[in-house]
Amino acid sequence: MSWAGQCDDDPHWPGAGPVSVEMSWTGQCGDDPHWPGAGPVSVEMSWTGQCGDDPQRPGPRRVPGVAENRPSVLRADHLFVSKSDDQSQPITRYKGYVHAVELERVKLGFSQKLLAAFIPNMRFNVSFTFNRLPLQFQHRAAQLAEDTNLKDVLFPTYSDGRCIHPYEKSLVLYDRSLENNPEQAAAVKCIVSGISRPAPYLVFGPPGTGKTVTIVEAIKQGRDRTWDLGAVRLASAKFPAGHFSHVFIDEAGHAVEPECVIAIADLSLLERLMDTNTLYQKNPDSGSYNQHFVTKLLRNYRSHPTILEIPNELFYDNELMTYADPLITESYCQWQHLPKKDFPIIFHGVLGEDQREEKSPSFFNVDEIDKVLFYLKKLLTDQGKKGIAKISPKEIGVISPYRKQVEKIRRAITKLDKELMAMNDIKELKVGSVEEFQGQERKVIIISTVRSSSDYLQMDEDFNLGFLKNPKRFNVALTRAKALLIVVGNPMILRQDPNWNRLLSYCVTKQAYTGYEYESDDHEIDLIDRLEQLSLDTEPTDPDVVSIIQQQLEPEWRSEV
Repeated sequence: MSWAGQCDDDPHWPGAGPVSVEMSWTGQCGDDPHWPGAGPVSVEMSWTGQCGDDPQRPGPRRVPGVAENRPSVLRADHLFVSKSDDQSQPITRYKGYVHAVELERVKLGFSQKLLAAFIPNMRFNVSFTFNRLPLQFQHRAAQLAEDTNLKDVLFPTYSDGRCIHPYEKSLVLYDRSLENNPEQAAAVKCIVSGISRPAPYLVFGPPGTGKTVTIVEAIKQGRDRTWDLGAVRLASAKFPAGHFSHVFIDEAGHAVEPECVIAIADLSLLERLMDTNTLYQKNPDSGSYNQHFVTKLLRNYRSHPTILEIPNELFYDNELMTYADPLITESYCQWQHLPKKDFPIIFHGVLGEDQREEKSPSFFNVDEIDKVLFYLKKLLTDQGKKGIAKISPKEIGVISPYRKQVEKIRRAITKLDKELMAMNDIKELKVGSVEEFQGQERKVIIISTVRSSSDYLQMDEDFNLGFLKNPKRFNVALTRAKALLIVVGNPMILRQDPNWNRLLSYCVTKQAYTGYEYESDDHEIDLIDRLEQLSLDTEPTDPDVVSIIQQQLEPEWRSEV
């Protein structure tokens, strides 16, 4: 991995000077208490010139791995460098600042003192630091929560039953489609009225069920003219200036409480309230939620039923109901490249190879890239033919968990493959990570899982990379597709993860698997179950001991130790 950077002459950045540096990792030394498991790094640094007012100043250099948070680097972070051969005490350390983080590039700024002390090919130790400012803001938020007595908001136990605005039985909706969804319409009414106060009102549900649409509708209700009277009443009640009757937080489940509202827990506010507060839990008798406090959306308006089958089973207790437009979701049910008609999922098995370029920590898989390009060309050349609907590049999404794979696929589409390059608007085809597709949807989603060697699975888990052992990332990737889902990956590796193994078995059973010859091991598990029923063992079974059969037939148990 190599560091390179360019500084800017910014007087607002302490210690920033007109220098450009290039660094290469050569090893690891010492321990940095701010970074668990990652210590200061020994680097070789060479100056490549000055930026300042020099019109010929070099551009920002590539920094592979930054986009995958190895290390995690953000704008305004600072780092320290010291000369490796410096034996003096105390050691002189030079402080630098991160001016910008781009896709694979960073801009750094250092003091002129470092330039004055620099000798070509000099070796340095680099220590990364943790930016404490966000944590300081969170501590301040927690203190403010106590000072302003927000206990009833953060730990609600009741509703005072008073409405901020009249609770009308009929509500004129801006989005008329919500009138056919009683859950969404009821949620809008409860939000607008403020009936849950002082407790927060929660709207939650699986992907594609219209959470954001519901919030937007509630916000737009404030445009109604009748709210002028409400504003007058609030003013007469000495409602504090600069305060709001409603605060809306979208994607609240992805933020810890201090980032989301003002709180003190490690869980998201939504997650904690759902798990620990009886106001937001199902009634044990009726099996339903208290609509004054929470609405769960269960009608999916995005995906074909077969695409939802596995996420619904694994994550949503089979409560999801499909309400998507069949004209969209069934548009690829007769595509000639489907292994099975009327089943718009393809699992294409590829025995590729994990590869990394020199000095780059990110992975790519050439064999999977070839298959992704194959399906892209088929999709774009078959459109409008043989009953297949037309599709534009912007309606297709390609998801991969590794930055290098994303880069390689994007480059192949826009600069290398002549057939794809010649297609209209091909640059509008989005290629990105799961996180980049959060909250988005596409008519067609192609997933490249990349990983083909079990040697790196532990590293993926340690650095939160890849799809394996990451149920949320798995779920988000699958539920982005409306009409067609294509998965390209190594079945022998993916089967080691229970969620991916369930999807793999599902596709094999439904005859939607193609590519590398693969058979599900379900028949082997059935054989084991039958042998166990014969009670051939004469010694008692220790539940904590892994059997020899399990070690041979299910080696994935090792990754769970």
